[in-house]
Amino acid sequence: MAVSDRNHLNLVAKRPQSFARLVVLMSMCQLARMAVAQTPYPVMRQLAEQAMELEHVYTGGRYVDQVFRYRLFRPQPYDQKKRYPLIIWLHGLGDRGTDNISHLNSFDDTLFRDGVKGAQFFVLALQCPQDNRRGLWYGRESLSEAEEAPDKGDEMLTVMLEILDSIEHEYPVDKNRIAVVGISSGGSACWELLRREPDRFAAVTVHSAGGAVSSDVSRMTQTPIWAFHNIRDKGTPIGPIRETIAVFRAAGGTTALTEHDANGHDSWRRAFAEHDLLEWLLAQHRKRDGVPPPGIYRRAGRVGGWNASNWPKLVSIVGGIAVAWVCFQQLRSRWRSSSSQPSAN
Repeated sequence: MAVSDRNHLNLVAKRPQSFARLVVLMSMCQLARMAVAQTPYPVMRQLAEQAMELEHVYTGGRYVDQVFRYRLFRPQPYDQKKRYPLIIWLHGLGDRGTDNISHLNSFDDTLFRDGVKGAQFFVLALQCPQDNRRGLWYGRESLSEAEEAPDKGDEMLTVMLEILDSIEHEYPVDKNRIAVVGISSGGSACWELLRREPDRFAAVTVHSAGGAVSSDVSRMTQTPIWAFHNIRDKGTPIGPIRETIAVFRAAGGTTALTEHDANGHDSWRRAFAEHDLLEWLLAQHRKRDGVPPPGIYRRAGRVGGWNASNWPKLVSIVGGIAVAWVCFQQLRSRWRSSSSQPSAN
């Protein structure tokens, strides 16, 4: 065989290997990116940099004259001539504090799974302080107790509603498209929020929260409610939320409970990943008919359960196939080389 023919064969053989190496390199970069994304603090810091850090002075109750810092995410790109939906984020008990950042630790897996850029909605995220010792946001007061003594209700929900009023006045928020996400004790706070403002919100989604039945549920049935819970959540048993959703449904409410066959407390990340929950929230409207009900939702254009979270899996699979193919070709080449050599007699 001529030298030029051998060089041509070598070039042809190297092309697939070069492509495979490129795919492997891309896979490694993707895995590194995923590792960084799974490190909470850098992700929270990055998200915090995309939000305005604002302050609110509360003028009543035991928090009189206290300054509360909160985060407000604006749509990107942002057009002041348009009106945008707003999502209120009520964090769980473990995210209380005053650092104005730890309550964002689930955002990269929920509201901003596809990144902050291009998100066409506001997000209001107020952090509940450690010394908030009463109310459903803290997880200590039942809804019936709040009804009997409204002056002893959760003051942090009062602060949050005051902040919401100011945001609606200052920013182009569509008041008919305000939704609430509550996780853990923040989910329990949704019940008191509905009691106070039964006609204000377009939708509420409750995650891994306790149940709460009001003496006047009929006033609270105008808002669609989609609850999520892990069946084997030992910290917050599923029984009370089942009962609460059943009571709302019997009173004529539009409600649904999605039960995950899983352990642990975190049901919200899976809810946003598998049920297009963000798109469902953004599709809600207080004064429009035909909005998607809670329970099962798939965004338009999604095929076979495909979404952005599948891309890392695809890259990893393709990378694994490419590595296996390169290894097979090298073994095959060595076998041919050894078998073509004449045996020594």
